Amino acid sequence: KHVKFTHTKMAYYLHTLHGFNLVMNILDLYIPANVDKDAEQGVILFIHGGSWTSGDKSSMTDDCKAFAEKGYITATMNYSFLNFADESKSDFATMLTEIAAALNKIKSYAAEQGINITKAALSGYSAGAHLSMLYAYSMLDKSPLPILFVRSKAGPADYRTFSPSSPDLQEILARMGNGNITADAMQSEQFIAMMQAVSPVTYVRNGVPPTLMAYGKQDTLVTWANAVSLTNAFEGSGVKYTLVEYPNSGHALDK
Repeated sequence: KHVKFTHTKMAYYLHTLHGFNLVMNILDLYIPANVDKDAEQGVILFIHGGSWTSGDKSSMTDDCKAFAEKGYITATMNYSFLNFADESKSDFATMLTEIAAALNKIKSYAAEQGINITKAALSGYSAGAHLSMLYAYSMLDKSPLPILFVRSKAGPADYRTFSPSSPDLQEILARMGNGNITADAMQSEQFIAMMQAVSPVTYVRNGVPPTLMAYGKQDTLVTWANAVSLTNAFEGSGVKYTLVEYPNSGHALDK
């Protein structure tokens, strides 16, 4: 039986770390009509993919509606894209701060409606899965809502798995202000440290949220090595996880 829900679009704001600019992004919030206002509630936040350079929250609308119809509060958000080429600089730290700002907005708006949201789950695809994991693991003690678990679909987890000649990696590096990095330069301590800083696997330790992850064994973009790296980290840290294998699928997980 489907549950009716309300859909609210709202803005959340972020003062950038690079100046006094006020960045406005939009999030969508779906609240089931029969939500119990006397009980503590959680929210599932869906984060879209697009190589950190494109995409839109609308690609997560079906997921939001599907789970809202099952009685869950859901949301999806837009975020600033990776870009160091102009004055509105944005990096992965910006995106993580925006996730926190979105969770804060969801929490405060729900409170205005008499709904007590006390916990969250993050779910993302590709770049959105990377951000979900990176936020949940590295922002463990800083999130305005505790993250109970993460669902990651084809999420980059370890930047060491990218080929140095990959056009995708070169574009990402260029947008991070590191264009035309050679294979030799990628072996430098500085570069390795930079890649580790943006790899979710770096932050896996005892106490991080359990993770449900799905990877395609034929994926040439986010390769199976990401699943192996994460699995080893979870096993070594005693973190609960479930790995769903798509043996015939590429990045779209459609086979």
